[in-house]
Amino acid sequence: MASIAFASVGKLIELLNTAGDDAFVRVLSINRLALGVDPFHPSHIIDISKEVLVPCNQAEPITMEMSTRHPGSSAGG
Repeated sequence: MASIAFASVGKLIELLNTAGDDAFVRVLSINRLALGVDPFHPSHIIDISKEVLVPCNQAEPITMEMSTRHPGSSAGG
């Protein structure tokens, strides 16, 4: 089942500003952005659908495979 994630520009800017000027942004999935000085080891995750910034669990690496889940999807159309 597909989901659409969106947030207002003002709220997204507010969430991005909390990460600091030296942070990088990496797209993890349709509704999650990773933030941090090192984009492959983020310090925070923005959940766009919930409009929240949460600390990242550094014990568990963040990968595209972990963050992109499409149950029931097929490549054949």
